[in-house]
Amino acid sequence: MKIFTLSILLLFSGMVVCATNYYSLPTGSPSLLTSWNTQRDGSGLIPVSFTTPGDVFLIQGGHTKTTTADWTFGTSTSSLVIEDNGVLQGDHAILLTGIFRIFNGGHYIHNNTAAVSTVAGASIFGGTAIFSDNAIFTIANWIDASTPLPPGIDWPNLIIDYTANLGSWNQQGNLLIINGDFTINHTGASAQEFQLTNTQNLTLNIAGNLVVNGGILRIKNDGTSGFAFVNVNAGIQVNAATIELGDVNIAPNLELRFKGNLVIAGGSINASTVDGFLVANGTSSQALTANVTIASSFRVAPMAIVAPTADITMGIEKNIVIGGTFNAGSHQIIFGSDGKLIVAGGVLNSTGNINMLQGVCAVCKGDGSYTPANDIPWCALSGTAGKMNYSGATILFNKLPGSAFLAGALGSAGEVHLAGAKISFTASPGSNTGSVELTDNSILDLDETSVIEGSANYSGNGGTLGIADPAGINTSGSEGNILVTGSRNYDNGGTNNYEYKGTNAQSTGNGLPVNITGSLSINNSGGTGAGVQLTNSTTIASGGSFQLVNGTLLTNNSTTLTLNQGAIGTGGSAGSFIDGPVIKKGNDDFTFAVGKQGKYSPLAMEKTGSNADDLVSDVFRAEYFPGNPKQITGPGLGPNLNRISELEYWKLDRVTGGASKKITFSFGLSSVVSNPSALVVAFYDGSLWLNAGQDNASGSSTAGTISKALDNFGFFTFGSIDGSNTLPVKLKSFTGRKQDARAILKWEIDEAHDAAYFEILASANNRNYSVITKTNAAGAQSSYEYADESLKKDIVYYRLRITDKDGSVALSKIVPLLFGSNGLRLIAVSPAIAADNTVLTIASSESVNVIFSLTNSEGKLLRSFTRVIEEGSTAIAINAHGLPAGMYFISAFSANGKSNVIRLIKK
Repeated sequence: MKIFTLSILLLFSGMVVCATNYYSLPTGSPSLLTSWNTQRDGSGLIPVSFTTPGDVFLIQGGHTKTTTADWTFGTSTSSLVIEDNGVLQGDHAILLTGIFRIFNGGHYIHNNTAAVSTVAGASIFGGTAIFSDNAIFTIANWIDASTPLPPGIDWPNLIIDYTANLGSWNQQGNLLIINGDFTINHTGASAQEFQLTNTQNLTLNIAGNLVVNGGILRIKNDGTSGFAFVNVNAGIQVNAATIELGDVNIAPNLELRFKGNLVIAGGSINASTVDGFLVANGTSSQALTANVTIASSFRVAPMAIVAPTADITMGIEKNIVIGGTFNAGSHQIIFGSDGKLIVAGGVLNSTGNINMLQGVCAVCKGDGSYTPANDIPWCALSGTAGKMNYSGATILFNKLPGSAFLAGALGSAGEVHLAGAKISFTASPGSNTGSVELTDNSILDLDETSVIEGSANYSGNGGTLGIADPAGINTSGSEGNILVTGSRNYDNGGTNNYEYKGTNAQSTGNGLPVNITGSLSINNSGGTGAGVQLTNSTTIASGGSFQLVNGTLLTNNSTTLTLNQGAIGTGGSAGSFIDGPVIKKGNDDFTFAVGKQGKYSPLAMEKTGSNADDLVSDVFRAEYFPGNPKQITGPGLGPNLNRISELEYWKLDRVTGGASKKITFSFGLSSVVSNPSALVVAFYDGSLWLNAGQDNASGSSTAGTISKALDNFGFFTFGSIDGSNTLPVKLKSFTGRKQDARAILKWEIDEAHDAAYFEILASANNRNYSVITKTNAAGAQSSYEYADESLKKDIVYYRLRITDKDGSVALSKIVPLLFGSNGLRLIAVSPAIAADNTVLTIASSESVNVIFSLTNSEGKLLRSFTRVIEEGSTAIAINAHGLPAGMYFISAFSANGKSNVIRLIKK
């Protein structure tokens, strides 16, 4: 900082006087007049007095001046100035009645036990203190432990460095502002403390770092009420020293807050009770390094982002409360007895073990604020829901009772997402059982390999339970995501929701309630051969919902899905539908989102008008079937019906009630509808297929609907009143084999065909197909071949699409071929729900001897047989005769290893 060097005119006692600047000489005591000169180089004049009004005495940079006697200095208009790199050490009493100024880089060392002056304002030795932010003020000695620092001073960098046996020194709340770093090197003899306050309220703002290199800093001494807050604008460093937060019994009124990094390199940070908190409240990333136990509670404030650099160990009854973001990484968090981990409106990201002992872990709303009336006092009913993203590690509760894991708390919502993780309770069962709870509006989300296990009870008290394990949720046993040895009550209270979100085939499990007042969601991304099998018949209550997000729900005659009056069904697509029967009760309009074998074919049911027979007690049951309905009902056609579809049909039963309904059927590319205007609904009356007519048809031949008000129910399909909706060309065969990196595809059709052209479709996932080639039909030619030489990976699914000259379209079966590696792939069983026999499609990269195994849901081998499987795609018959109704799994083994597993449902 630039300082003045010219004389200053001051008005003093009614007179204008000429003030003089005096500069320190390199040697001599500052209390001697001969140690000062009007010139910096000492070539000027020495002062005649230290009490001339307006004089300014400046300790120059590079000069260290130490008093050798008591020093009376100045008047109310005089100034004592320490310049940059200048040092004044007061080993004796100094009485100053003017201004004491320290510029940036200047240093004053107070090293005497003289009484504090009360003359002329707030200063240690009187006068007015004006300190630049980067000045330094050191306390090396003091009067006694009963006299605090003077109030009202804006301190620069403040250093506490006394070694005398002063006793614990309490500042009684006088220390309020430090505009630089606050450093404590010594606090006297062993166990002496530098105390900030006792019964007084305190808010101390430190603009720089808090560094404790030795001694003991206590925030609040013997305080049972009031508050004490220390705000550190930078970081905290503790080196072989101690910070004692002290005692305030009403949280959160005792906090040491910091915006930078926290490093505990030795010593400790302690709190007398659970109510003393370290608080990270920065707005950018903060590091936490502690090689010792943190014996105070710790809070991450909203907006703060904290990342530990090593494992964290907490003291007994000490908590971590997260209102911001805590990125723990792979570092462990180890709690002492009765500690709590509360994610209150913040985010915890962790891949390291968390040892809770008999503590409580809760994820809930809040911002880290304290509400004494709550059981979990940092959880609030408003604010952002907390979120825990936990993977690849274990949250361990190993002392019970009292252990609890809470996704949400008392209506305060939270989100828990587990990936390859465990929540484990390791005490003996019985009275030592812990608890796991999911509450209203909260989420507990587990992937395939995550489990909640051990001696605990599970209670679903509302919220959404996300399950990915193939076995779903069960009330007992060793299958599923939730394996606690205590009770497993998935519908204990509140409104519970269930989401099945696996990437492999799943069952709902016997723990899914038979009556759901919340929602049931199917979000299984397993693709072909996967889906979710309904274990027991389940009803969606009025006000509840059934959601199709991804994947299929598999039902059968023994395990049906029922939606009551007022229940809502949403979703439905080519990749997500109900494969099997579904029941709708009531008179509200409804869409049956049914399909089978990769085809979504919904039908919508609406009131026909003011029908007095529409009752809330009405019951309708629907199911879709791909295939030829004539094989089920017989081929007879009634009058005014030219033909019916041989590709698909529905069974829609009116189980109870007498209401007529307007039914809308959907058709697509594979339905082979050439002329929607000539399309009718065909109904089987028990002996013949009859023309039920159409009220409306819309859309194109490849994507449309046809509607009809119906009084009779049973089997339905599409019919044509003339020849415009022709049947597709008869396909005799479509085969494929791998030849090096090429796919050789062959097909044969009837010689008396009327084909226009052929298209080869290919897909990598058996869902999204694209055309790879188009071939025109050639006269009477019936056999064709195509070689696909494009670069291929893993598995490719092929289909043939035939377009007739009249525009009708037909699709072949799917032919899968394996590329890129040797092995087997089980593609599908058709039908997937079989009474006696089914057909298994398998893809092989080579001709190989294969052993097939059929196991039940408990993994017991029931049947085994051997077949030679040719390279390419092969279909083999599976005999399910004699098997009890239930779920079974088929797998295959060859010299190249084990295949995937595919599921079969036996009626």
